[in-house]
Amino acid sequence: MLPFLSTFIHKIDRKGRLSLPAPFRATLKQGVTPEIVVVLPSYKQQALEGMTTERITKISQAVDNLDLYSQEQSDMAAALFADATMMNIDGDGRIVLREDFMAYANLNGEAALVGRGETFEIWNPGTFKEYQEIARSRMREQKLSLRLNQFNKGSDT
Repeated sequence: MLPFLSTFIHKIDRKGRLSLPAPFRATLKQGVTPEIVVVLPSYKQQALEGMTTERITKISQAVDNLDLYSQEQSDMAAALFADATMMNIDGDGRIVLREDFMAYANLNGEAALVGRGETFEIWNPGTFKEYQEIARSRMREQKLSLRLNQFNKGSDT
């Protein structure tokens, strides 16, 4: 499946409708349910996460692999699935964001849709710009690098 790539700034109308970028829709169309995107509040950022139904199924399976009734399993399920919503993509390529989602991500009139490979995020554009600058700075400070199928910390290659 093609990854979600790039950053797009799109308007959110008064009804909460947000157009998904054409490349994101193309990625979603490769999935089993191309007319549906799963959206949930990120538990790490003040943003929303979007993904295919296949991806949320993989996440569900990973949570199921945790010890049944453990605190970790309970916390993960509560943080990831309780607010997750399957959203239909309309004929114009839009989704309708819930008010609580817009409040969580501090979305007010426009959104940055940010590719993250297997997923994408929906941010307040200003908040994302600040986060991206900090992330790039951390990468330089830690000298992070990638090799095909391998992650290295502190390497110069």
